[in-house]
Amino acid sequence: LFQPVTLAPLALIIGVSMVMFFKFRRSDNIGNIAIGFGILFSGLLNMTAAVSEFASTGIVDRLFSNLGDNPILGYLTGAGIAFVLQSSSATIGILQAFSLAGNIPFRSIYSVIVGVYLGDCVTTAIVCSIGAKQDAKRVGIINILYNLSKSVVVIFGVILAKSFGLLDAIWDMPFRSGGIANTNTIFNLGCALLLLPAVKLFKRTSYRIVKDEPQKENKYADKVSGDDIDAIRTADANLVSAYRDVMGVYADPDALTATMKDLREIAKTLDVSLASTIADYNNFINRKKRERQTRANAAQENSLKENAGKETYKKLSNATLDALEMALANPEIGALMAQAIDPEWIDAALPEGTVLIRVFAAYKEGIEIAPESLQSFFDSEKERNIIYKIWSKPKNLIENPVEYANDCIKTIYKNYIAKQIEAANREIAAAGDDAAAKLPLLSRIAQLSKKAKNPPSLLEEI
Repeated sequence: LFQPVTLAPLALIIGVSMVMFFKFRRSDNIGNIAIGFGILFSGLLNMTAAVSEFASTGIVDRLFSNLGDNPILGYLTGAGIAFVLQSSSATIGILQAFSLAGNIPFRSIYSVIVGVYLGDCVTTAIVCSIGAKQDAKRVGIINILYNLSKSVVVIFGVILAKSFGLLDAIWDMPFRSGGIANTNTIFNLGCALLLLPAVKLFKRTSYRIVKDEPQKENKYADKVSGDDIDAIRTADANLVSAYRDVMGVYADPDALTATMKDLREIAKTLDVSLASTIADYNNFINRKKRERQTRANAAQENSLKENAGKETYKKLSNATLDALEMALANPEIGALMAQAIDPEWIDAALPEGTVLIRVFAAYKEGIEIAPESLQSFFDSEKERNIIYKIWSKPKNLIENPVEYANDCIKTIYKNYIAKQIEAANREIAAAGDDAAAKLPLLSRIAQLSKKAKNPPSLLEEI
């Protein structure tokens, strides 16, 4: 059942059906793969049928006997066929087809297989020389070095094994298709294990052979880099238009929808390096944020002026300190705030931050902070003095304590997110030109910005 004569038409039928009658995702790709297998098997079957006519003539025996007597000729034959067909697998398939029409000994088979490895080197060298990028060329160089090394290992391995008499039993033994496949598999696995320690050497050699392309001088570097984004207005008109088009997509500072693919497209459009494009993108976003914050501050100031004299609310000056004052003044609301605020959001570097964390921890355990229990909760005199100072201050009239507490929660959370984004931006700056290191950081900033839009669960009216 699982013979090429059965699998070839079956693969063709499945492939054609997938392409013509099925329209689910990747159905065309699966169908084309199946058709390719079917054509490959059909070709091997036709070749086997064609060469089988030579079985009685002895031509195949004489041909491969000569290749076994002259290994160099076998190397050249295998390399030539692999080069013409652009496929080492197809060359092995042809060798298997000929094995059914005659007696091909091991001494001929190994020389042709080594030639196939050498032919792969020529094919790869040609492909790498046609419009490939630097990294693709290095991959090709590594493949060439590996195949050359594999050929040398097989040649010397066979010579040594023959000199010690290890191959005498199979040297002139005829091999069929299964034996040829097993021989190729043993050569590949053995060489892979032997050459595994040389991987780093291959990599270093590829970088020595294929140098990095020199960076093109950017004639717009002074226009698109740095903090002064407005300087681009003096650049070439086409560049200005392209810059405004691509950066306009990201005008919303909270969106942060740019991916590394987008930034590469921007760099290509502007004819600048990816690193400078990332820097300009961050500068653009930060500038937009500053502008929006300035407008928000102005609106807040106007609102405060309009509500002057109304003791309904006091402006948040320090969210952490304000939350601490609220928690101490109103333990019931303080206990609810302790449940809503994650201690990680609170800046423990501030003295009031460490006090607030301790107060919230006490509230979570159902313990109220009182002057007589202060000594047991706070070892530091500095922390106790902060609480004494808050208790000694005159109480401000707050009309809606719950709303005020919610403002404290949102501000503490947003400050925490802002510090996380600032830390990620510092890591981006430290990464230099390493685009791969910057991609996860940009993704992290985008996720943090989305979190900033969705503050934690707030308190409800008591």
